[in-house]
Amino acid sequence: MLWQYFLNRVKDNLHMVLAFSPVSVKFRERAQKFPTVFSGCSIDWFLPWPEEALISVSTKFLSKIQIDTPDATKNQLTIHMGKVHKMVDSVCGDYFQQMRRYVYVTPKSYLSFIQAYHELYSTKYKAIDKEEQNINRGLFKLAEATEDVERMKVALKEENAKLDVATESTNKLLKELDEKNKKADIKAAEVNAVTEACEEQRTMIEIERDQANRELQAALPYLRKAEDAVKSIEQKDIVEIKAMKRPRDIVKIIFDCVNILFMQSLDPIQPKMVEVAKAEHPFIADSYDNHASKRMVGPLLQELLFFSSNEKDLINEETIELLEPYLELRDVTGEKKLFDPEIAKQTSKALGGLCTWAGAMSDYHKQSKIVKPKLHMLQVKTVMLEEAQQRLAEAKAQLDEVNAVKAELRARFDAAEENKRELQEKAAKTKKKMDQANRLINSLEDNKVRWMASRDKFQTTKMQLVGDVAKACAFVSYCGPFNNNFRQKLINDYFGQDLQSRGIPLTEGLEMTSFLVNQATVGEWNLQGLPSDDLSIQNGIMVTRSTRYPLMIDPQSQAVNWIKRKEPEVVQRDFIYTLSNPNLKDRLKIPLQDGCPVMIENIENEVDPMLDPLLEKQFTSRGRQKFIKIADTEMDYDPNFRLYMTSRLGNPHFSPELAAKTTIIDFTVTQDGLEQQLLGRLISKE
Repeated sequence: MLWQYFLNRVKDNLHMVLAFSPVSVKFRERAQKFPTVFSGCSIDWFLPWPEEALISVSTKFLSKIQIDTPDATKNQLTIHMGKVHKMVDSVCGDYFQQMRRYVYVTPKSYLSFIQAYHELYSTKYKAIDKEEQNINRGLFKLAEATEDVERMKVALKEENAKLDVATESTNKLLKELDEKNKKADIKAAEVNAVTEACEEQRTMIEIERDQANRELQAALPYLRKAEDAVKSIEQKDIVEIKAMKRPRDIVKIIFDCVNILFMQSLDPIQPKMVEVAKAEHPFIADSYDNHASKRMVGPLLQELLFFSSNEKDLINEETIELLEPYLELRDVTGEKKLFDPEIAKQTSKALGGLCTWAGAMSDYHKQSKIVKPKLHMLQVKTVMLEEAQQRLAEAKAQLDEVNAVKAELRARFDAAEENKRELQEKAAKTKKKMDQANRLINSLEDNKVRWMASRDKFQTTKMQLVGDVAKACAFVSYCGPFNNNFRQKLINDYFGQDLQSRGIPLTEGLEMTSFLVNQATVGEWNLQGLPSDDLSIQNGIMVTRSTRYPLMIDPQSQAVNWIKRKEPEVVQRDFIYTLSNPNLKDRLKIPLQDGCPVMIENIENEVDPMLDPLLEKQFTSRGRQKFIKIADTEMDYDPNFRLYMTSRLGNPHFSPELAAKTTIIDFTVTQDGLEQQLLGRLISKE
């Protein structure tokens, strides 16, 4: 009972939908083989979309797109899109009647048409808007540069005036600096001359001073000898001499010598015999009793020491002349000197010291009389040197003052020269900048005229973009399966006239190839092996611009050769397959994962249903990674993956399902196309 309950529930609730295309012969074969499928089912025949449905769909999608056009024009555009689909559908019958070729249009083609319009309009509008902004910016920059040039002319004039003033000021300072330099050079020469004279004089004085000091040093032993002699005398020795009642003649003679050195009075000279060394000798009368004996009264030792220290240099030639007979006293034979400390010591130790002191004073004077004039001259020359050095200091002070003025002028001159240099550099930069701006303005003068003309046309171009994009997208989405004649008929007689009749702005004589692709890309395609005729260029545009993967009808292999050179990776990595390849699913895994191109050749009327998820781009996303399921196997998908399909059949009959999943493009060579190709090759050869 439970099982029966389950079956009843399944019968009541299970719904199964079978979808068949009525075009293919398989529909008839299945109806004959499985009649209960049709007799036991409710058949719902879906007729082609009516025009109202097409317009409703286009209205819904275009309402989400920002189009720079009035609402009335946008409404007419939605109607035009529905008309395009119906017009192509009607032309398909004419194409079959004339060319015996099957072409189908499906709602998927219509949706692809609307999607292509959205993408192409956004791209073109942004490009035109960017170009307009660039041109406006360029015109603004040119106007700004012109104003800058005028300002720079005024600034350059002012800077040149400042430069002239700075140059004149600098020249004045330079002239003044030259004069000060000359004065400084003259003063420096004077100072150098005085310096050399002072140095020479100082050198000479130092030499003479050294010589005098050496000679003075020669006299100092006599002075020390006299001082030692005085120091050797003791007070008791002086007392001993004082105690003599009748001093001997040697005592009187020596005290006369002391009296002479002290420049005291003497008795008149009279001859007299004196007894020295137990013998009488002719001499002069002494002055002991009247004068010399008075020396014994005072502090004789202190007087002797004071005289040796302070009054020794007062001895003169007259004193030495008076002292000479006493010092040179000799016996009658003239051989023995009687004025001898040893002889005097025999009388008294103090007398020997006085004898030595008197002789030493005489010897000191004889030595010092040579040095004293030199020392006096040294003092004079030293004074002269000090005066010369004072003059030198004054000259140096004057030179320093001149140099200070010179340094100040040099600093002022350097500052003026630096200011002049800065003004020159600034003027040069301003002139260079002005020249560059003038060259730029002059070089862009022709472009300025063209830009101004283009600026006035941008609004018109944006308005006409509504119709131009509609015409181009209809061409890419629908014209691929048709030959060149029918393509031109659709573009001009159907699409173009309908746009004009509805008042939709459109560029007159719009060229599809130049609108959809630039000349550089066309040249690159030609180098890659794509023929240069109009039909081949249009086919190349459809291959690269279509939102669906291309399926190329290529009986002459022109498309295959072009794709192989355009996508060399398909040959290098052997990504060229056929549907009969038993490992096709596994072979697709690597190019899908790496984003590489794949070519499937020799397709006949059908494509393996295993590829339907790929053709319909049924991707799933997890995070940033995309996946696609082929034959129950999930594979990584790279958005850079590209699929090209080719058929060698001259007139294949592709099903509407396949036409909806792919963009069918007819690469069949026509007579006109062949003539254009031959003409292009001839021109390239010449």
